[in-house]
Amino acid sequence: MYREGVAAARCISSGAEGRVSPDGSLVAVALDDGPTGPVYGPGFQAVSMDEYSVVLVPIAGGPMRVVVTGALSFGAPLMLWNDAGTHLLVMWPYSVGL
Repeated sequence: MYREGVAAARCISSGAEGRVSPDGSLVAVALDDGPTGPVYGPGFQAVSMDEYSVVLVPIAGGPMRVVVTGALSFGAPLMLWNDAGTHLLVMWPYSVGL
């Protein structure tokens, strides 16, 4: 991740679907924690499915903050900030759009 005025870039291994907060200070990132299974849900079952965590990453540096763990999904969860940047909506499984 790069931001104008911030000297160092940050690399987030296994990160996907990064969403920058409205003020540009944070990026919400889904981390693929790897497969788990078997998985059973309403109307489906799977031998395995990826498990995701969602973290907030300060662009200027500092520790990441984990806000979601154990999100089972066919793809990275969809993340959307509200206009004020005070709330992050996380939707999963992304592929069926809860």
